[in-house]
Amino acid sequence: MRKLLVTTLLLAACGGGGDSVSFADYPDAAREAVCHFLVRCGDIESLDVCMTSNIGSEINIHIPASLQAAVDMAKIKYSGTAAAACLDALANRSCDSTSQSSRVEADACAQLITGTRHNGEACAFDLECASQVCDVVDCDPSATCCVGTCAGEAAPPAVGIGRSCASAPCAPGGFCENASQTCAPLKPAGTACNFRDECAYGLECLGTCQALPALGEPCTELCRDEGTTCNATSLTCVQVMLAGGSCTPNALIPECSPVYPCDATGHCAAGIPLGQPCSLGDLCAGDTAACDVAIGQSSGMCSLPKPNGSPCSRDSVCQSALCDPDTATCEAEPICT
Repeated sequence: MRKLLVTTLLLAACGGGGDSVSFADYPDAAREAVCHFLVRCGDIESLDVCMTSNIGSEINIHIPASLQAAVDMAKIKYSGTAAAACLDALANRSCDSTSQSSRVEADACAQLITGTRHNGEACAFDLECASQVCDVVDCDPSATCCVGTCAGEAAPPAVGIGRSCASAPCAPGGFCENASQTCAPLKPAGTACNFRDECAYGLECLGTCQALPALGEPCTELCRDEGTTCNATSLTCVQVMLAGGSCTPNALIPECSPVYPCDATGHCAAGIPLGQPCSLGDLCAGDTAACDVAIGQSSGMCSLPKPNGSPCSRDSVCQSALCDPDTATCEAEPICT
């Protein structure tokens, strides 16, 4: 069975500016929100450049055909006003990666999509259910679509300190303590930790909860803010370099913006141009471009997504975002709802 996947951004980021964002405009609006953040924090030169750059596959949002059908059939309710508010939070969050605004989803983001199917009603995937849980039992793994029933009437709300987090998230200010499965207060500086989510806002987990250095401050490895990096020579936090900057390939601490990884020539680069040779994992220039490598080959060409019926080896090279593994061709997505 090919599971329906919805990107994290479709649930946690939103489209931009104004009082409402239509479902059709959501992918472009979400990209614009991320671009506003990246420009403000110094990872890219301008909004115009960002909107046409390959800033990562996770922001090239594809709305699955089944999700679109569920919205059209009112099995899922989409809120354009929640999307606009969620976008504003995403675009304007702090450049400090340890801050609360960077670590905690805005309330509006949880209201972006709401399932309308009730307990016991038929469903094809979780988002159709008010509880966000579609219970599918005994489904043939080879089936394109599977039908289940919604379990419960509502998603569990976030719980406070001392409450069980076995089946519910902790509210802001707490984390789920693994051994006890209860919500515990975020840890102060100097306390032993395993993950960032255990530490108080403004702190990172480096064995213990610690404050990270800001721009211009001494560093050993990590810096606090988006758009900064620890300079290996001066051991101070500096601005990342943008396109064209000189860099050291394969450096342990990246010198370039994540948008412009250091290429083999020692320069921060926007990616390999269309039509040029590439290998899997290489960044191709252009907001939708990908390295098209034939099955059994180790290299290919940077190309735009291909129409249905074209040969393929992975979803990202297809306009439909579906490369059928059985036929190795780009095919239209099945609609399951």
